Amino acid sequence: MCRQWGELVHSPALLGSLEVSIGPARLLPRLRSFVEWLARRALGHVRQLRLGIAAAEDLADGDWTEDESQEIAVSIAAVVTLLAGSLRQLSLSTHKLPLPPLGSWMVLLGRLANLEMTCRRDIGNVTVSAPLPFLTGLCSLRLHALSGEVVVDPGATLPPKLTSLWMRSFCSDVPPQVSARCSCCASNGGQQPPSFAPCCHSASCAMWVQPWLVVQRPCN
Repeated sequence: MCRQWGELVHSPALLGSLEVSIGPARLLPRLRSFVEWLARRALGHVRQLRLGIAAAEDLADGDWTEDESQEIAVSIAAVVTLLAGSLRQLSLSTHKLPLPPLGSWMVLLGRLANLEMTCRRDIGNVTVSAPLPFLTGLCSLRLHALSGEVVVDPGATLPPKLTSLWMRSFCSDVPPQVSARCSCCASNGGQQPPSFAPCCHSASCAMWVQPWLVVQRPCN
């Protein structure tokens, strides 16, 4: 019976969509075990993955060593690498932990269509740190920093074929390719919005909205 149940749980039909929460108890050992399990059981099957990694509520930001934070980042990169051939939708979220910047560790995700990155950490940023031309299949990108900022570093670029972009707590300059597309929409008869339009009573909170784009600055 146990063997039959194990075969059912690891069937390709059930492995196609995974929602996994790791932590806060024994976070690092469980994260290592998850990576090992993916390598043994899930290669080529997972098309949708929602992965949440959480530290304990009473953990202060400084309680994690640099080596431990690096191990979490390496493990997340290992998950992405293992599933790159089949993955189409990916949601990554961290709670009380840093989120690795979007960059070269995602280079194998050319088939990914939807990506969501969320950081639930005090002063925790979601950062695009490098050009992302290799995400050639990405259509939808959602970036959310609950108590920090969404930042696109100078020199970084967004994926080339986005049709939907949502950024909350966005605090850097609007990426040139976004500005260029808005200008193109205006020149083709669309209405170009102001840089940012107010979305509530606070002058520090604003949104820039088009059918394919929502960018929100935080309320201070």
